[in-house]
Amino acid sequence: MPRSTQVVAIRPDTAWYTKELWLAKTLRRKLERCWRKTGLAVHRAMYKDQCGVVGRLIWSAKKNYYERALNELPSNQSKLFNLSRRLFGLNNHECANHNVSVNANVSEAFSKIFSEKANNVRTTLKRINQASNTIDPLSRDKPFAGLPLTEFPSATIDEVEATIRRSSSKSCDLDPLPTALLKLCLSELFATLLSIINHSLDTGIVPSHVKKARVTPVPTSRATSYDDVSNYRPISQLPFISKVLERVVTNRIRPHLEEYHLFNKYQSAYRATHSIETALLRVHHDITSALDKGSTVALVMLDQSAAFDVIDHDILLQRLEFAFGVSGRALKWFGSYLQDRSQCVCVGKDVSNSSCGLRSTPRLSTGSAPISYVHQISRGNMSET
Repeated sequence: MPRSTQVVAIRPDTAWYTKELWLAKTLRRKLERCWRKTGLAVHRAMYKDQCGVVGRLIWSAKKNYYERALNELPSNQSKLFNLSRRLFGLNNHECANHNVSVNANVSEAFSKIFSEKANNVRTTLKRINQASNTIDPLSRDKPFAGLPLTEFPSATIDEVEATIRRSSSKSCDLDPLPTALLKLCLSELFATLLSIINHSLDTGIVPSHVKKARVTPVPTSRATSYDDVSNYRPISQLPFISKVLERVVTNRIRPHLEEYHLFNKYQSAYRATHSIETALLRVHHDITSALDKGSTVALVMLDQSAAFDVIDHDILLQRLEFAFGVSGRALKWFGSYLQDRSQCVCVGKDVSNSSCGLRSTPRLSTGSAPISYVHQISRGNMSET
């Protein structure tokens, strides 16, 4: 006779699970076995009472754990966001690449639809602008009056080391070695990294190998079917050296923007001491103030599709020079950063061919990236209207 097969359910670790809860559940199982063996009403009542005890302990353990976690993460927005998603059951789904209904291979299908989406949005915007006889995009700007930013000072040893140490240890498949290993071997690799960064700052040229991106499709929150490629959004990963270079440039352009008050006064994104909380507080304050005065309030919210991908790079660079005083090698660096970028879509082990020459602003995962400031510049004063 073959031995019976026992099915064991493997559950993920739960940090809120306590020893007291484990003992209570053990007693509940004993009482349940006793009741099912004897069938007595008294044993059933004891089992039911213990079920209530376990339920209350689970609720209390979860409540205490998440209260402590929320109190410890007020300044870490990333971890706070992930914890909130976990509390609301909004876990990310991996792309079911074997179920996606496409005729060609999956990665190429995603690459095509991501490119077509940006092109379609750009074509629509161009048609609307032509129909409305759009005025000169620089007409609302005031000429920059101040000392222009013509070049980026070279990076120092302490600056680059601190930037690398503070950076996340996440790695991209395009990295020659894992970020965690790079940090361990930083003393041996530091001279090479510093040379690459300073050569880019001095020449105004961004190396081509740091302008390659690996794109991963992730289901949208509104996805009803994971078999349709149109229900996915692209998440771009860049080499680690690219992120370090971006942060170094950010450290040079941010003081220039702050010195001449070039940030929009209503802008909360990509600014120190600003966040979604400051934006919500401002909106809440304006609404309640208007209601207190007896006014009628209407809130209009716009979500532009493929916002980073439809930026006109020529207008963006013109505004940088005309209204923000960025010129010389500094402006050349931004032009080089935006040009000749390439990307490939990765779905499991299936990788698409690299697509080059797309006129799209790269999707960056770091809020400190300099192109994030440039994105705000390209939008002008929309937030004031």
